[in-house]
Amino acid sequence: MYILQRIVRFTIVLTVCLIAAVVLFFGCNCTLLVYGAWDNTEYAAKYNWMTFRQIGAGDTKDSVSNRLGNPLKVQTFDSERNAEYWYYSAPKIHRSWFVRSVVFDSKTSTVTSRKSEIYWD
Repeated sequence: MYILQRIVRFTIVLTVCLIAAVVLFFGCNCTLLVYGAWDNTEYAAKYNWMTFRQIGAGDTKDSVSNRLGNPLKVQTFDSERNAEYWYYSAPKIHRSWFVRSVVFDSKTSTVTSRKSEIYWD
C-alpha cells in the first residue's frame, strides 16, 4: 500500500511539473492543454495568437486591421476614457471565455494596449 501511495504522489507531482513546463515554454497560448477541451471562445476569422502578440502601443488601426482582420465587436467608451476596444474573441455558448482585445485611443486612433484575459462567469 505504501508503494502505491508513493507512485500516485510521484505521478501527480510529475503531471503538475509537466503542465508547468508546457505553460512556461508556450506561454498563455497553451491554455487548451491546461483547461482541456473547455475552450468556449470564438475568434475573428483572421485572428492569429502570434500576430496578436506582436500588436503594440502606437500601432494604427489600419496596421492592426491589416494584420488581424476585422474584429468581432467594436466598443467605444465616453470621451473621458478616450477608448475604443476591438474584440477579436467572443463567447460561443456561455459567458466564460478567453478575451482578446486591442485598445485604441479614440482621438489618435493608435493602440494604447493589448489585452489577453480570461473572463469567468
